[in-house]
Amino acid sequence: MSARLSERATRSVRRHPAAGERPQATGIRRYELIEGEIVTGRVERLPAAGIDQLFLERSAGDVLVLAAAARTGHAVLERELARHQVRVGHRVAIIYTGKVRTVDGARTYRDYQLEVLRP
Repeated sequence: MSARLSERATRSVRRHPAAGERPQATGIRRYELIEGEIVTGRVERLPAAGIDQLFLERSAGDVLVLAAAARTGHAVLERELARHQVRVGHRVAIIYTGKVRTVDGARTYRDYQLEVLRP
């Protein structure tokens, strides 16, 4: 884990909230998308050998950890990351469209759409 991510993991609230704003928890947190939800952010870490998660830094400063590997049931998201050749530092939008039944009707899978956002 990078020093920057490590620092965020140990910090529990923002240091200087804006006037009238409540301090919000920041840091790294595991996150499960719900059907129809869209998350955007900058890729901090991609799934790799031994790490089945995608680390996504949002504009609020928190880092979401999303399951993103076939062996954890997220094969479509893993394939979308590869198809779009997503790299660390890219800004992406991920849409979880929900569980979809296979053509033969025997199984369901989690369906995602991914878009690389240009600055």
